[in-house]
Amino acid sequence: MKIFVSLASYRDPLLWFTVHDAYKKAKHPENLVFAIVDQGSAPQYRHVEKTGFATQIRYVFIQAVDARGACWARHLAQTLYDGEDFFLQVDSHTWFDQDWDVICIGLMQSNYTPNPKKLLTGYPRAFEFKEGKPVDVSGTKDLIYAKVKEGETLKRRSPRSMAARSATSERRPRHSSAPTGTCGCWSPPTQPARA
Repeated sequence: MKIFVSLASYRDPLLWFTVHDAYKKAKHPENLVFAIVDQGSAPQYRHVEKTGFATQIRYVFIQAVDARGACWARHLAQTLYDGEDFFLQVDSHTWFDQDWDVICIGLMQSNYTPNPKKLLTGYPRAFEFKEGKPVDVSGTKDLIYAKVKEGETLKRRSPRSMAARSATSERRPRHSSAPTGTCGCWSPPTQPARA
């Protein structure tokens, strides 16, 4: 099953780290197709050629001065979609967990929600580079991935019962394993643009 990986980048020095990490950590890297919209100062066709999987990359370069924003770049990346089985949109500064592709497909094929047009969304956990290697700084490293049991479905609740439950429950911080994090994606807390 093919996964279309959409990456819109604006002058991001971590773009190629992200591409290589996604490929290296996928259990089935041969099933990945990257759509990269690179908004920068110079085209990076050599990076594409040096990957060793250039046939799996659809690359578009746009001068940074001609960029029209993140949503526009993501739209351009979406136009490169060619019927792959799954669509994953990530930031161009993302760190992946091992076998992230199998985890994501498993979640999409689960019975957690009966809707055939599922959409998983979330915000990746934070990371920083220390001594040249990515390190978790999210504070959620002990968070266990969400596991969906065979045959389990999302239970519907009426708005009235949900309102009654929230009115009686004490307020406490909630932690969630965001589906994108569950799919094995990490992101740096901030990404400054280079001049």
